[in-house]
Amino acid sequence: MSLPLESAISDACGIVRAELDLVAARVSALASSAADPLGLAAGTLASRRGKLIRPALVLLSARAAGPKGPDPLSRDGPVRDRLLAAASAFELLHLASLTHDDVLDASTARRGWASTWVTWGVGVAILAGDHLFGKAVSQAAHAGPRALRSLCRTIDALLAGQAAEMSAVGSPLGRRAYLSLATAKTAVFSSECCAVGAGIGGAGSAAAAGLRRYGRALGQAYQLVDDLLDWTGDPSRMGKPGLSDLVAGRLTYPVIAGLARRPRRVGRCLEGLRECRSEERPGLLERLAYELDQCGALAETLECAAARTERAVACLEVLPEGLARRGLESLALSLVSREC
Repeated sequence: MSLPLESAISDACGIVRAELDLVAARVSALASSAADPLGLAAGTLASRRGKLIRPALVLLSARAAGPKGPDPLSRDGPVRDRLLAAASAFELLHLASLTHDDVLDASTARRGWASTWVTWGVGVAILAGDHLFGKAVSQAAHAGPRALRSLCRTIDALLAGQAAEMSAVGSPLGRRAYLSLATAKTAVFSSECCAVGAGIGGAGSAAAAGLRRYGRALGQAYQLVDDLLDWTGDPSRMGKPGLSDLVAGRLTYPVIAGLARRPRRVGRCLEGLRECRSEERPGLLERLAYELDQCGALAETLECAAARTERAVACLEVLPEGLARRGLESLALSLVSREC
């Protein structure tokens, strides 16, 4: 039976639940620290607590890969404080990217609420995102040079990925090219979270490399499932409009696979969507969803996500057995069956 990802995270990350609560509180306080309306806009988004996947990856990686000896999260001290700062930095960066992405995509909903730009206007949303970027950099600096370099690499990847997405609007990519595009954003983000946690936690080179590869595969799987849920998920549970990428002219993996498998029928559906009136769109989207299902494109997307999830779990074999490793395994496996 599939579970909402929040439930799966709660199960997988039980051993870092207390730390995740501290991260959520710190992120909310930092987001709210700017003068209004920026603080109110950013703080409102942060208060709608998300899945906290990225902080969980930092904390679980530190606990899973640390050398034999004291647990890096077992007591107050400089290592634990640096880990909490790093986890907060990556969550703040995630919130900043969501705020800006919603403006770029004209997405009207986020986490079940109106997007920041819808409520506060585009100008406030952009500045609120900038505020969150600044707080993310500050927290990464507190976590140490390693975390700061990693955060900067992640920002570079997010910007490069977004620019590539904008260039690809209306132009179908191949499967491999699309996966490279997804890697430029989601996978690099997850990979850097794992690498930072492993580094601050004192991991050896083999464990750190395994966790970096785990994060990369996990991020690709997450993106593929996200693409699939655009077609199979319930928008009311996902907290954002379905098919927003397609409406904006971006073709995600299910459509790319559909074009490869059934180019004429899927191509005609896409052409109809480009030329249709708004009242015709629901029927055309339903037809496209049918074609993608019938030609096996939706099943292929799920199989591709499952393969990358298996790859992620295999990367953890270099780690010692324990609750943290099992948490990372459970987190990865939950992505394939999630409903939102």
